[in-house]
Amino acid sequence: MIALSLFVLLIALSLLSPVSYGNGTLLSQVLTAEVSHLRFPMPLQAVDSQGLTQPVQVGAWGDETSIGNMGVQVEIQTNAYNVSSQGTDAFWVGDVLSDGTFVQFGYIIASAGYYCLNGHVTDAQTSCLGVEGNIGFADARWFWSYFPNAHDVSDWYYGFGSANSAGYNGTWHLYSIQPSASGDWSFVMDGAPVYSSDVPVKTSTSPAHLVAEKASGTYLSQLGPVEFRGLAYLGNNLWHATSSLTLIDGCGFADTNLCTVSAAYGVELAGPNDVIAGSGVPLPESGQLVW
Repeated sequence: MIALSLFVLLIALSLLSPVSYGNGTLLSQVLTAEVSHLRFPMPLQAVDSQGLTQPVQVGAWGDETSIGNMGVQVEIQTNAYNVSSQGTDAFWVGDVLSDGTFVQFGYIIASAGYYCLNGHVTDAQTSCLGVEGNIGFADARWFWSYFPNAHDVSDWYYGFGSANSAGYNGTWHLYSIQPSASGDWSFVMDGAPVYSSDVPVKTSTSPAHLVAEKASGTYLSQLGPVEFRGLAYLGNNLWHATSSLTLIDGCGFADTNLCTVSAAYGVELAGPNDVIAGSGVPLPESGQLVW
């Protein structure tokens, strides 16, 4: 359950939203999904005591002074592994913006298969906007995603990097969402832009935050664990490290009051502004100050 009820909107978002075909069949109702003959990640097959199917997220909010930021960043240590069948795990930094847009950037591991690597999902239809290709086993790739309207999880854009673009196990990488020279959002990894959007830069209405997400697959299956450090936000053209971290634990596009995360995933402090999130990690009390 999310104690920070003001920010439940973010937790209602996930990298992978439910997609349906023209006959109304949800991807969550089938074992294999194809969109334009491309395999597409399924929504989470995790069912809580109320029979809900939803993504699961654990992570941390930055301090309140990061609200109104003009960019966010965090270092993430890559942990690549084989995910469960039809599974997708994601580790990211994100922001909810004053115009209602939601943006996120980090790395993703999907079950092996053939995918559209750059697409637009809207009104239950997926359009492939770029390359298609195979994602291999334990193939960690950077990804970006944005929702033009954070209230509408059926309309979003995404892109995946090339094979192993998030580096190999144990390597650290800096993921930044920041303004480009043209005034739009740019997704920058280790100082190099990987994608420049046409989404105008706006200040945030949420604190900077980091998340480990079981976006699809099996609820109790492995999620990381992954280490995040140095959560920071852009203000007055300078990067500022957050001064505190508060627990995020919840589920996506469902009533978070009906969600139980504690049985599977957690968040623990590894050092100042440094946390480990995912499997085998204890879960503090909801809303607890982690650091």
